Amino acid sequence: MVAAGLLFNQNCLKVMRFIQIAFFVSLTGILFACSGQPQHSSITNLTPTAFAEMINTDGILLDVRTPNEFNEGHIENALEMDYYSDNFEKQSMELSKEKAIYVYCKAGSRSSSASKILADQGHTQVYNLLGGINAWKSSGLPVVSN
Repeated sequence: MVAAGLLFNQNCLKVMRFIQIAFFVSLTGILFACSGQPQHSSITNLTPTAFAEMINTDGILLDVRTPNEFNEGHIENALEMDYYSDNFEKQSMELSKEKAIYVYCKAGSRSSSASKILADQGHTQVYNLLGGINAWKSSGLPVVSN
């Protein structure tokens, strides 16, 4: 009877250990998926300061917010291309794949999604502004209005 109880406890410990490992692996996967890390090696997430330094190089600065958001204030020389527009993917296909593309939105979600689309289309140098124009402005960087 004691041996059966001991065997039962050992099996319970093995099951508990398996559950712990499965939980850890699942949690790690969820955290990685939600971390905002790029899915493509061609996408680089940049802080506002790094983004400001990079956009001074030859490339395309892309604001993927709505026209109203763009008109309220945007980074100088940005091209407005509404991510929510029905023809966003068609418009983005027309961008040069030879140039770096610097993408931003309001808070970082749309630009992250847009960056993935651009990378899927074959763009090899895609830079995403972490935190969007909100982070840009919080860093004291300039915006212009129409």
